[in-house]
Amino acid sequence: MLNLFFKHVFPYTPVVDRCQLVADRQAGNCSTFLLYAIFSITVPYSKPMTLHDMGFDSVTHAQRTFFSRARLLFDFGCEENQLSLLQGSFLLSSFQNSFAPDKDFRFWLNQAMHIATLMGLHRRNVEYELQPSVQRVCRRIWWLLYQRDIMFMLAGFENVRHINDEEVDSRPVCHADWLETPPTAMLPVIPDIEIEFFIENCKLTKLGAQCLRLSLNTDVAPSMVNVREIGQAIVTWRTNLPPGLRAEGSLYGNSTDIWQSVILTFGFRLECLFYRTIRRFSSSLSPSDLEWVNQRLLGAMFDLSTVLRRAMALDILSTGPPSLIVCTTQLLALQIDTVLSPQCSRGTRHALKADINAMLAHLEDVKDCWLNAKWASRVFGWVVSRTGLSLREPEISRGSTANGPGGNSGHSSLNLPEGMVQQLQPGCLNDNSDKSYQGNALLDPSEGLPETWFQDMINSGILEEQDQGIYDIMNLRMAF
Repeated sequence: MLNLFFKHVFPYTPVVDRCQLVADRQAGNCSTFLLYAIFSITVPYSKPMTLHDMGFDSVTHAQRTFFSRARLLFDFGCEENQLSLLQGSFLLSSFQNSFAPDKDFRFWLNQAMHIATLMGLHRRNVEYELQPSVQRVCRRIWWLLYQRDIMFMLAGFENVRHINDEEVDSRPVCHADWLETPPTAMLPVIPDIEIEFFIENCKLTKLGAQCLRLSLNTDVAPSMVNVREIGQAIVTWRTNLPPGLRAEGSLYGNSTDIWQSVILTFGFRLECLFYRTIRRFSSSLSPSDLEWVNQRLLGAMFDLSTVLRRAMALDILSTGPPSLIVCTTQLLALQIDTVLSPQCSRGTRHALKADINAMLAHLEDVKDCWLNAKWASRVFGWVVSRTGLSLREPEISRGSTANGPGGNSGHSSLNLPEGMVQQLQPGCLNDNSDKSYQGNALLDPSEGLPETWFQDMINSGILEEQDQGIYDIMNLRMAF
């Protein structure tokens, strides 16, 4: 299991000193809390036979078991080492580990943030008090916390940031922060591409922080000069990526494809969320500025879809971080929002419809490995079937209204519940609509949720036996 952790999880979550962990494990004094946290996040990468040999019949069974054991060790105060508590808490803050409503991923992230600030990891002077190997690990952990703080806020998993940038002067990560003792058979040399991926993701996160600062004031539209500057900064960042991570390198099917796909996905996802946020201010934007924002949003959506679909075709997404599933669900929400808009052209609608079904098919393929994919496929599958976007069902008629010929709204063939028809009218997910739900829920959950959709979804039974943690994972208020 540790080999799988080093191969699949460590590249995007380098919270441990690999050599020290292996040495502690061999000496029998490794933190049990940390080991269970490692196992819980590594299980999805295991083969079915491995899980069977360990006594588990599914990924969910194994994850829940390891998570529960780590939680019990935490609850009873069995782990006293501060660094081990920090490392384990961060690993448990992955949203795939939300098995308990009172200790979901937010709880563990808050716990990790609390320990990190108590240790002073946000301050540069603390480095002089630590051994070099511990110093390198702590700097990586701090920037992981920074990444998660920004991206959870951008994605809507959190309502406020935990880190005040003005109080942080921690040094940026660099290649030297991955220095280790000579490699062994169990610990091969860390590829440069993995280090570069992490460093570039930190740079992208800083751009995400700029996006958040620009959109904090929800009453006044941000300056389009600043919007264009940030948009250009993201493009410049992508252009300056190391050769192995650039888009043009995708012609070569080598082992670096996974990290190339991940960093490009994160970049295009940030653009989508940023321009979607700016479009909330459509009433304050000039027609030309609004058209520019819409074009950039649509372009970023298609770029994101291209990267994800290529990764799906090469079957490399299953070896990446679980946040790729979240990127997929966010893209699905944006695509459904766009395709139901009356401004969506026929060609764009057909292209998006094919993309939506391809994304759903992929979620179905990986649902046995990733818990969030399982429930994402159920929820979005339900939405797609109710809106006529499935390739197996007729598309919603857009030429009639509730007051149209025959008194139906063009949805009778879908047999929709009473009350949902009005919410599926053209414009219901359009920013310029006069309806109370403006389609802003992806980044502004407070705007409101179509209650009849949500209630009908519950009545349909697709969310049965699901605890509150998965409702948070899916972030239903964002998606619809």
